[in-house]
Amino acid sequence: MSALYDQVLKSNIYIQPILFTLVLVTNSFSIRILSSNALRSSPCSHYFIAYAILNIIYSCLVCPTQVIRALWIGWENTPIGCSIYYYILFLPPILARVMLVLASFDRYCSSSKSRSFNSASTKRIARLTVIISIILGTIYMIPMFVIYYFDPTIGLCRLYTTLPANLYTFSQVIGYYMLGPLLILVFGTLTIFNIRKHSIRTGVQNGPTTPTRRTEGQLARMLLLQIFVHIILTTPFGVIYCLNVFIAATRTPTIIAIRNGWQFQCANTTCLPSNTFLTLNVRQCQTSCLSEIYCKAISFHRLATRCNLFDYIPDLNGNMVVDTDTITMIVIAETRIPPEPMTTSTTTTSISTTNILCTSGGTPLTFDDIPNADIFQAALPSNYAGLNWASPWYLNTSVYPNSGYYYVCGSGVYAIWFDTTLTIETPSETNTISLNSCRMAAGWSNSTNLTITGYYSNTQLYTITVLLNTYPAISQVFNWPGLTKIFMQSSGSGSLHIGLDNLCITF
Repeated sequence: MSALYDQVLKSNIYIQPILFTLVLVTNSFSIRILSSNALRSSPCSHYFIAYAILNIIYSCLVCPTQVIRALWIGWENTPIGCSIYYYILFLPPILARVMLVLASFDRYCSSSKSRSFNSASTKRIARLTVIISIILGTIYMIPMFVIYYFDPTIGLCRLYTTLPANLYTFSQVIGYYMLGPLLILVFGTLTIFNIRKHSIRTGVQNGPTTPTRRTEGQLARMLLLQIFVHIILTTPFGVIYCLNVFIAATRTPTIIAIRNGWQFQCANTTCLPSNTFLTLNVRQCQTSCLSEIYCKAISFHRLATRCNLFDYIPDLNGNMVVDTDTITMIVIAETRIPPEPMTTSTTTTSISTTNILCTSGGTPLTFDDIPNADIFQAALPSNYAGLNWASPWYLNTSVYPNSGYYYVCGSGVYAIWFDTTLTIETPSETNTISLNSCRMAAGWSNSTNLTITGYYSNTQLYTITVLLNTYPAISQVFNWPGLTKIFMQSSGSGSLHIGLDNLCITF
């Protein structure tokens, strides 16, 4: 699987130059023909010329991008590239489809018997419409600069999952993949209907075919061909983009969190590698793991070029030792398509999960039950677990293996984090809770102080200050009953981000 993936990717080095040459030659030839005396008098030719120019621009952008991607260089995965990559690659195709819609409408106007529609098919109107459409399309695509951001922790360009970003991408799907083809189909059908009516009239009169009508027929056939080719070539990407919009898990392929200079080491045989083989590079080792649905992690040894695949690691936090020759990668949970199967085990001893996570009693808040959780991070719902939360975010800790969040996670893969302050309140003063214990660590900076204060209404009942590092995480026992509000505030000279997991609360 990895060899095939490498070969497909490397084939772009040879395929893309050929594709670029074909696009350049065919569209240049189209521009030359459409600029001839016989065709340039038709308003429709101006839309076709704009369409051909946009195709050339798009090929000049996408072909070099695919070639350098074959060399494992993704210029979109940089702070600057992330801001402009999607804008400049999405703009030409959208404008090209607009030109096809306008060409279809022009053909309908030209074939119509209505004077008002027929008068709309002029060269002056066509030129003005092309300019206005390009300006409006350029403005419409401006949000592409801000709905993507570069995540330095994993080195990838990511799409925001906020409501405005989702609405905008949804509008692209509606406009480009639904409304655009629908308008082309409607105007195309009406044009064919008008042409057939005219053919019947001229057939009855036995009049000769005029050069103008011959030109109109040629443009109509060219339009049908362009529409057919355009839809065929854009449909595969359209399906992928629609999946990206409607299914969050498909926005990023299965990603592997990287820990450079570490390797797994276990005291028993449960985490020995399930497969060991020699490979040329770490990329082949990575893709081999991604092709195996049960693979959870890999270790690649540089000098020996040896790849170890792991199906089971009982404790990702506690089984790592320093080895400067090794790169260890961990598959981010719940990002496979299709998803990895759920594994179950049976035992003769019944043990309560609540008792394991909350040794001091209470109900554990693990943050692994958030509906439709983002595979990376997002704002925690303000009413999570029946409590009111102010300012925290939840995150997939396996994405950030070099942070304290990776070690604070005590169950599942999710934990929460906040910057400087966090407030947790009950819905009313008649509802009190007990804070029994909590697992906590500094997110990025050692020697970070965290002050936790418990209140009933506005009356302070308890307070404590804890010194936190990124490693190891600590499990702090409180046993504070009768609370309506918990307030946490961090302080220190570095980053003030704090990670929390397994808050044990008695309701």
